Amino acid sequence: MYFPVLEKLREFNVSVNEIKQLDSLLFLIYDKGYHQRFNPRVYRYFGMEVNEKVWLSLLEKLSKVGLMKINFEVTCPHCDETIEVYDSYDGLPIGQSKSCPNCGKEFMVSEKDIFIMYSFKETFKPSHSRIDRRSFFHENSQVDSKFTLEDLKRYPEVVYSTILNPRKTDLINLLNDIASSDKISPQEKGNKLENLAKKLLESPYLKIIDTKKRTSTGEIDIVFEVKKFEGTIFHNFSDILIVECKNWEMKVSANELRSFADKMRDTDTTVGIFFSRYGITGDSEFVRDAKGIIRDKWKTERKIIIVLTYNDLRNVIEKGMNFYKLLKEKYYEVKTI
Repeated sequence: MYFPVLEKLREFNVSVNEIKQLDSLLFLIYDKGYHQRFNPRVYRYFGMEVNEKVWLSLLEKLSKVGLMKINFEVTCPHCDETIEVYDSYDGLPIGQSKSCPNCGKEFMVSEKDIFIMYSFKETFKPSHSRIDRRSFFHENSQVDSKFTLEDLKRYPEVVYSTILNPRKTDLINLLNDIASSDKISPQEKGNKLENLAKKLLESPYLKIIDTKKRTSTGEIDIVFEVKKFEGTIFHNFSDILIVECKNWEMKVSANELRSFADKMRDTDTTVGIFFSRYGITGDSEFVRDAKGIIRDKWKTERKIIIVLTYNDLRNVIEKGMNFYKLLKEKYYEVKTI
């Protein structure tokens, strides 16, 4: 455990499993520097699925045993700036008039303007000597693989969120370049999309082993080695993942999807990812269309083709959608069509 002191919660009949889950989430909060001030819904930032009722109850118990501090912040409804902090609910100025020092506007304080925030007590720190950090890639890998084996198995959403955040500026620039179809050549557009695909996918789960790989059925844009950690969707992948990128000014047709499926067969790949700016053509009911090809390959060959569009990329890069969750949804969507 990162926080052995959490065993105190056994006094409140908290289960061992709940303590383990709490231990991992609290370490993420601490490790990312949120321990001095965090909203109880911070787990959403990590892309984690948490039973909110249980989580709030555990935070309350942590306050009772002296490990956590609770504060009540009064926030300006006009500019969202915190203007006052209180230690207890009883002292809150609900119904009183306040002037915001940031925007200068006055407002009547209501419960909607009160936010509950938590912070770790100074003595509540992880036992770093018990954290087993492992490297899963070669020393020259550009991927930050400072995750425990447990993290990689149980929290892939958090892992992807953590590694993509430092890449956000590069990803936004590449996304903008992809959209600027009138400013760059077709080859450059293709390269931009491939670079974006690399930055999105490269992780402790996927390592780039080849690009522009020639096969008997054509060229493969990117080839990844898959680290098949149990409990993640990657556990169901084959040893390699192949990726195709089409930054075209139109939807991709059935011919391209059929060719991609042939490359999957040549490489004995069970899952492939197809990046297409405008998506693909057709209706899944008709095998002659691209969507029909995806349906047919799953039904007859048990091969999964995941299609990622420009809108999907925007949702991840600009709107904060968790990339692992998106992959997972797309993966199971193919299996249920």
